[in-house]
Amino acid sequence: MTSMRRHREIEPGRSRATFVIVGDGWSLAGLPVPDPTFALLLAVARHRPDVARARRAIAAGVDWDRFAELARLHRVSPLASRGLGLVAAVPAGDHPGLAKLARVTARVARRSLMMARETMLLVRALNEAGIDVLVLKGTVEGAASWDAIALRTAGDIDLYVAPAQAQQAVAVLRAQGLEPVEPLVLEAVGSAWVNPAEAVFRDRSKGSVVELHWRFGNPGALFPLDLPPMLARAVVVPVASVGIPTLPFPERFLFLCTHGGKHGWTQLAWLCDIAANLRRMTAADAQIVAQRAVALGIVRPLAVACHMAAGLLDAAIPAGLPALDPPARWLLRRCVAPLLADPERHAGRGSRGPWRILADNLVFSTRWRTRAAVLATILMPGKVDCTAGAGSSPALLMARRLLRLLRHGPKPAAE
Repeated sequence: MTSMRRHREIEPGRSRATFVIVGDGWSLAGLPVPDPTFALLLAVARHRPDVARARRAIAAGVDWDRFAELARLHRVSPLASRGLGLVAAVPAGDHPGLAKLARVTARVARRSLMMARETMLLVRALNEAGIDVLVLKGTVEGAASWDAIALRTAGDIDLYVAPAQAQQAVAVLRAQGLEPVEPLVLEAVGSAWVNPAEAVFRDRSKGSVVELHWRFGNPGALFPLDLPPMLARAVVVPVASVGIPTLPFPERFLFLCTHGGKHGWTQLAWLCDIAANLRRMTAADAQIVAQRAVALGIVRPLAVACHMAAGLLDAAIPAGLPALDPPARWLLRRCVAPLLADPERHAGRGSRGPWRILADNLVFSTRWRTRAAVLATILMPGKVDCTAGAGSSPALLMARRLLRLLRHGPKPAAE
């Protein structure tokens, strides 16, 4: 018999919904949604909109201005616009909220095309310089998950190179007209003792932002996979008829799970990516993903991602993927509650405090060694330390970081 118990109540402000655990998963099915406007967004921001749920939300009364703003904040404007068109139940006439949604969607499409072109040029320039590179998220994920780069809002271009080639990659990016946002951080590029392992560049003439990474994730312990071996295993995803190298499917999917979990699933767009990939996943794929998650000690972020996508977006979880253990349920509840309670505030990364981020990250892994690595990354110098202590030795930068840690608490090292 399937067990069902009520866990704790979520307070979304205007109404109350109940978090229900069903067997090894969870569900909000059949319960009142926190808000018709956000319920409509959940119903249409997916591959196949839930027409019945969308029309019920519209009948209950939707604030269309707020709907457009929520779609923008959660970076799902193209999916929301497409979904509304398929539902065919929007109000007649010109509505300011729907007009805003259309403008944002058109802007995302133009930017996606621009960023796809920039990604191709940068990958070509790096390869011509003898640098292997991977591209994750952004337009590559749009092509891989949605078969359409314009359906996924891309904020920047994420490039991943081996630590030994990171400084050479900096020179290539600068030769392409990109300027570092924090020039004093460049001397630490490629270092193993700095966190986050990224340098940000901007092309002001085009408005594009590029992040150069030499480790997976910040902190890297949350996705404990060495970058150089994965460069040799890169697969090609066609983006506007040009092949762009990225991770193989199992590792790419696990990367999306850890990336979203690391940020507390503050963007609905990340969950939409999970749902889109679950739709494509075969039983054989699921077994490989589960095996890789066990080997890397990241079963919990995988379980949380899949069950959040199932509960909020009705994604079907293939057999073989992990169930929620008690710590994973704890993590899921901490992500779902604020999302339903205040989707506007949750869309910003400031909704979680530093202590909460640290607690979540420590629960992520099933390995004590990984948890120790998460704690160790707190001591790593961040961008502020590298900028303020430019030219200092690693020991002095770590001492500066320790002083900031004692004074301000476990804030992300990037601050």
